[in-house]
Amino acid sequence: MYFTVIDNMLSEMKKRFNNNSEFLTAISVFNPISTNFLNDDFVLKCINYYGDDNYFSDQVISQSKLAKNMYGSCKNIIDFYNEICIMG
Repeated sequence: MYFTVIDNMLSEMKKRFNNNSEFLTAISVFNPISTNFLNDDFVLKCINYYGDDNYFSDQVISQSKLAKNMYGSCKNIIDFYNEICIMG
C-alpha cells in the first residue's frame, strides 16, 4: 500500500509540474533575488502564457523596466510585495 501511495503522488506531481515548467521559470521574474527579475524575455513569456495578443506588451515591458529600477534593491519577494503594497 505504501508504494501505491508514492506512485500516486509521483504521478500527480508529474501531471502538475511537467507541463508547467516553462511557466514556473517565467514567474521567476517576480523574485528580486532571481537573475531573471523583471527580465524582458521572461515578462513576455508570462504575457504569452495567458494568451494575450501582445497588444500591451510594449507598455508592460516599459513598466517592468521602471519597476526593476524602483524595486531592484529588494532583498526578497516579501520585501518586493511590501513595497508594491505601499504604492497602493
